[in-house]
Amino acid sequence: MFKNRKKLPLLLVLGAGVVFTYAVASGSRCGELCLYPAQSDPVELSDEQVAAQKAAVLAAAGRAAVSYMAAAQQGIDATDTESARRYLEAARHVLGQMQQAVSVAGGDTSDMVPIFARVGVSQDTDLTDEVKAQLVELEADVMKGEHRKVIETLEANGIGAAYTYVDLPLAGTIAQVDAALAALDGGNADEARQAITAAKEGLVTDTLIVGMSHASAQEESAANS
Repeated sequence: MFKNRKKLPLLLVLGAGVVFTYAVASGSRCGELCLYPAQSDPVELSDEQVAAQKAAVLAAAGRAAVSYMAAAQQGIDATDTESARRYLEAARHVLGQMQQAVSVAGGDTSDMVPIFARVGVSQDTDLTDEVKAQLVELEADVMKGEHRKVIETLEANGIGAAYTYVDLPLAGTIAQVDAALAALDGGNADEARQAITAAKEGLVTDTLIVGMSHASAQEESAANS
């Protein structure tokens, strides 16, 4: 297994063939972050499915916060600090909801919130029905950010793949957004820009390669782009 911890583009795709993307956008029906299915839902979900649903809601919220931060930075670059402030306030609100939701959910005390994941299956992998079934079962672990379990499953089943994920450090991101808002309050747009940049650079992006060389993964990625 090859592990690459260098900073990578947010939506980097490594590997070709069949690509399974589990960045599911989930809306909220209660105005805040709903981590549990509504009582009127006709389908009873397993604990695993409920956990995956929670992860999907948090992931969608995290991506929204990142989008707001990017829009705020664009506002600052355009000397439109008022719109920048509105976007930062929106990002802070979403991040606050995420923090509260994680606290309410309990159990996992990790500060890292998975916001994006992609499994790119190598062209050399024979996509038998058994392999496809394993990939379907892998979906919940991918969505929950169970990186070690994802890699172990791929390895155990001989599936060549490149697994790319992005995690958002919740406390650190909130601190940088607060710093950016404080900088705008003080009339320091450059400092606000730096804080936003620090928040975006704080995203943890890794690519884990299983059953294929790093060079092969890069070649297949270039061929697939």
